[in-house]
Amino acid sequence: MPKITFVSLVVGLSILLAACGGNSTPVVDNNSVNINVTFETRPSPMMMGNGEVILTITDSNGNPIEGAVVDISMEHTGHNMGTMQGTATEQGNGRYAINAGFSMSGTWKLTVNVKKDDLNYTEEIEIPVQ
Repeated sequence: MPKITFVSLVVGLSILLAACGGNSTPVVDNNSVNINVTFETRPSPMMMGNGEVILTITDSNGNPIEGAVVDISMEHTGHNMGTMQGTATEQGNGRYAINAGFSMSGTWKLTVNVKKDDLNYTEEIEIPVQ
């Protein structure tokens, strides 16, 4: 490929990529945010069947994060059992709860996504189910 064609191609692609960029809402990534997500289960320890997962979400100073939308997906790590998804209900003081039906014992992976204003934080948590 002649040098002039190559340079023209690179410049053209650069202009095209710059033109494709648009205005977007800033998203705070996990590496720049210090959010603490802890959980408890009812029953404790979690047993196979129906139960409740309660998440406590705080900022780096220990202040509760209230008014967030907390979406959760759950899947068994050892077997393809499908994925359960839902939005946790705010309980106050940074606590969010969701009911879940654990159809098999073993380790379940919860993917927790916290959204509030310009915050978009995702964390994975493993829950052992007996």
